Amino acid sequence: MKLERRIRPSVLAALVYIVLGCLWIAFSDDAVRKLGTDPDTLTFLQNLKGWVYVLLTAILIYGLVEALDWRNRRLRALDRQFRVSFRESPIGIALLDPQDRVEIANPALAALLGRPESALRGRTVPELLGDRAVLPAGGIRVEVPMPAAPGRESRTFELRRAALEAPAAGPAGTEGDIRGSMLLVEDVSLARRAATEQRLAAVAFETRGAILVTDPQGVILRVNRAFCELTGYRAEELIGRNPRILKSGRQNAEFYRRMWDRLLETGHWEGELWNLDRAGKPYPQWQSISAVRDDRGAIAYFVAHITDLTERREIEARIDELEHLDLLTGLPNRRSLLERLAPAFPGTPSVGSSIASSVASPGALMLIDVDDFHVVNEGLGVETGDQVLRAMARVLVQLAATEGQQLARISSDIFAVAFMPPGGGSGESLLQAVGAFAERVRARIRQLDEVPAASGALTVSIGAHLFDADDRGPADALNHAEQALSRAKQGGPGSFALFARGMQAEAEARLRLAADLRLGLAAGEIHAHFQCKCSADGRIMGAEALARWRRADGGNVSPAVFVPMAEALGLEAELGERMRRQALELAARLAHAGCAIPIAVNLAARELRQPDLPDRIVALLAEYRLPPRSLILEVTESQLIDDFDAISAVLARLRAAGMRVAIDDFGTGFSSLSYLKRLPVDELKIDGSFVADAAHDPRDQALLRAIVSLGQTLGLEVVAEGVETDEQVALLRSLGCEVFQGWRFGRPVDADGFVAEAVGRC
Repeated sequence: MKLERRIRPSVLAALVYIVLGCLWIAFSDDAVRKLGTDPDTLTFLQNLKGWVYVLLTAILIYGLVEALDWRNRRLRALDRQFRVSFRESPIGIALLDPQDRVEIANPALAALLGRPESALRGRTVPELLGDRAVLPAGGIRVEVPMPAAPGRESRTFELRRAALEAPAAGPAGTEGDIRGSMLLVEDVSLARRAATEQRLAAVAFETRGAILVTDPQGVILRVNRAFCELTGYRAEELIGRNPRILKSGRQNAEFYRRMWDRLLETGHWEGELWNLDRAGKPYPQWQSISAVRDDRGAIAYFVAHITDLTERREIEARIDELEHLDLLTGLPNRRSLLERLAPAFPGTPSVGSSIASSVASPGALMLIDVDDFHVVNEGLGVETGDQVLRAMARVLVQLAATEGQQLARISSDIFAVAFMPPGGGSGESLLQAVGAFAERVRARIRQLDEVPAASGALTVSIGAHLFDADDRGPADALNHAEQALSRAKQGGPGSFALFARGMQAEAEARLRLAADLRLGLAAGEIHAHFQCKCSADGRIMGAEALARWRRADGGNVSPAVFVPMAEALGLEAELGERMRRQALELAARLAHAGCAIPIAVNLAARELRQPDLPDRIVALLAEYRLPPRSLILEVTESQLIDDFDAISAVLARLRAAGMRVAIDDFGTGFSSLSYLKRLPVDELKIDGSFVADAAHDPRDQALLRAIVSLGQTLGLEVVAEGVETDEQVALLRSLGCEVFQGWRFGRPVDADGFVAEAVGRC
């Protein structure tokens, strides 16, 4: 240890004074004697030497006292400064004795710990901060997490320690001994949270969303990486400049004035605008701008969050295209057609409106339907069907080269051609144009060779409607064209029909009848009537259930009307179930009366495609406790051709369950020996159209002979329908037919009438 740190200043000053005094006494007397021997001179010199010594001593004492006084003043000033700093410091400070007990603590530490200063004195650090608090050695910092206290959040204290040296020699006489330490306690919770928030803000700023920050004057202060990627600019090219360098010019000055008024008034604005990237390419974006205010409430920054809408606009355009375009043919679709027709109906506020309007200009709508298109799909495959539709579209595009003709594909195999000549024209000329176009379409389709598999086999049915003042809008005009097409299809393949107002009345009547059919079926208005099947001598061998509808108002509806309608409405399963139940009820009554005969019921085409049909019918037989032979299930040839393999499988399961299967109206459909050979059937029913004139028409006789012979060869029972005269019975018996159904043997009657008729004839 250095000397100046081992000898106290007061001891050093006394030693210096003694040494100087001894030297002065020793050398000053000798010097006086040498300067003079005269007593007076010697006396004067002796006195002068004393005065000089006193003066030097006084100067030395003055200097020492002054230095001591300056040091004391300095120490008092430092002490005042220390006390002020100690008490006003925002950091908690405690002076610890060598045993690490608190000697004194400042108010900041008391506030941090939530205790009065007096309660801190004499306490150890673990007593104040908990057992987890370990005093650091030297100036090393340690952190002590503090759990939440009532009314306070959890906090983290940072502890630092500084050693305090003894100002004077201790008991051991060694200067500089450690007499204690100073503990610094700082709450770093806010700093930690601020640092975390700053890191989060930095991460948020560099998200994929583009962010722009400006000062209140609009000068760019900062942009993130996403903004640079969006605009193509580097950050240094933007900072210090005004965002107006990005303006595309698509928004006018009034737009920006309203934007700034809104932003300054509410502190926020958002909306869509167009800007330019660095290459000068315009792009849409959505901006959300917020004003950030300082502590005084003045605007400090503007922060804009920007979303590029380019991809969204492309998706919206694609969606709009898909909504208006038929993907298979590339033609506009139904929705697009209605929108294109709208200008012809100026009073129509929207597509499909029911508000009446007058037609602005003459026009017409033609619908073209490929006849029996389902046969192409099912017989040649869906791919061939798609080729036919694409070929149809190409034909129409080639033919519709005249200005004012617009094309569309509005459903599976229906195409539309709208005639809206820009120069107007009379109704007669428009009708001629429609008719001529229809002829060109039919002729071109007959010559269609783009699809070899269907070449020469295609025809189209065409319906057309000329707009008139009674049309209430595009949807109404399309509805009229659809009615005309429906009438054309009733006329057979390749037909043409023009809409007439009577069709509207018919269509409305059909709609009312369809609604009544649903209600009537639910109310049980549809009942089964039964017609007997007999031998030549009149013995009843069976019966057929025939649906009859007597409405609540007493009116009757023909089965030729409501049965097809039920199939179109998807009610055939409900109707079939009702008929089977009534047939089995009759079979049970007849069996109880000793007349066990089978009852025939028709199966609809859609029912034949239901794999669970055999299970449901077997369950129904079990419900009525009847053997499977009690039912004969009749199907038509036209039903079989739709999906031969699937329907054959269902029929095979029905036969395997013990029920008989019959082909109804044989000879009127797509008769095929190969199909007949493979079909799981037991009975052929000759259609009544062959029987009606057979007695006088040799060709009908030849057909009957062939059908009966075919049935017998295949081991099938042959039943003749529509037998009304004894002459017909004789002819059929001569051909080998022994079972007959028709008015000659009995008309259709209800269940009670049939039971009364059958007893005694079985």
